[in-house]
Amino acid sequence: MSTPPLEPPLAAAREYLARSRLLRVDLGEAARYAATVAGTPPGFWGPPYLRCADGFAAADVITFTLAVMGLNFCFWNPEPGAPAWRVRGKTGSGALTGSFLRGLEAGMPLTDPGWYASLAMPELRGLLRGDPEGPELPPLIEERLRILTEMGSWLGAQPPTRMLSGFQDAWELAAHLGQSLEGFRDVTAPIAPLGGERIAFLKRAQLFTSALWPLLGDQAPVWLGARGRLTAFADYRVPQSLRHVGVLRYSPELAAQVDAGRLLEPGGATELALRCGALVGTSVIARAASTRERTVIDVDVDPALWWMAHQTTDMAPYHRCLTHWY
Repeated sequence: MSTPPLEPPLAAAREYLARSRLLRVDLGEAARYAATVAGTPPGFWGPPYLRCADGFAAADVITFTLAVMGLNFCFWNPEPGAPAWRVRGKTGSGALTGSFLRGLEAGMPLTDPGWYASLAMPELRGLLRGDPEGPELPPLIEERLRILTEMGSWLGAQPPTRMLSGFQDAWELAAHLGQSLEGFRDVTAPIAPLGGERIAFLKRAQLFTSALWPLLGDQAPVWLGARGRLTAFADYRVPQSLRHVGVLRYSPELAAQVDAGRLLEPGGATELALRCGALVGTSVIARAASTRERTVIDVDVDPALWWMAHQTTDMAPYHRCLTHWY
């Protein structure tokens, strides 16, 4: 029996959020914030990501970007009060891209699928080695190794550029990654309130697909620019920013959990509501920001929200959930 295709998660997220009492979307605040949205910050997908415009081959851009996005999850320290993992002074995804840039400078073959396929823990520890004043490695290091070796084996079985044909739009590529690679299969268990439906968040697969379009530049197929079915990338930072600007209204119960830094159960009702809220809140903003002259899509708004979370110092905390999906 063939596996049914993965569907974009927005419709199911809307239905789930409508049934949740943990948070809601404030339409008035969404419209107000939409008037300020300028879209993806300039240079957001520039160096240290590899780009064809800088002379890199498309296959190298694909391999490097998929490896980085494969590890783009859970950088915070689960020990209360402990310092975060840092590379070259940066935390989070900045530390991740910094570690890959350092690896390239040291001659690591980070564009070679075969290197990832045979990767062992000592090499991964060398790649992700943190600054001396913080943790040596980011959390969930065993999961990171599994993701990279699976990815390397998969890419090695076919030319990386093969993923640039056979699809109708960017969502189809993200869904293909989710179905092909267990490490990218960010899909919920059956959800009882939705009649057993699953939600395919595919955070890292969608992030890869969205980033690939500007990174490939003139080498990108036309269909890769059809990103209207992609959603926000359901992570920690987007709901944090949406709460900050008043688009997501947390219940007192949810606010107390998040503000106290309590660990949420992966796939539990609370975490699911937050991820659905990220998708729905971002989508409402995108629709409100659209005009007759310009269509704003969800992946135009997401980077602005993510950037806000990293540039604003007076935000309430992000939710904490120890997971390799984001």
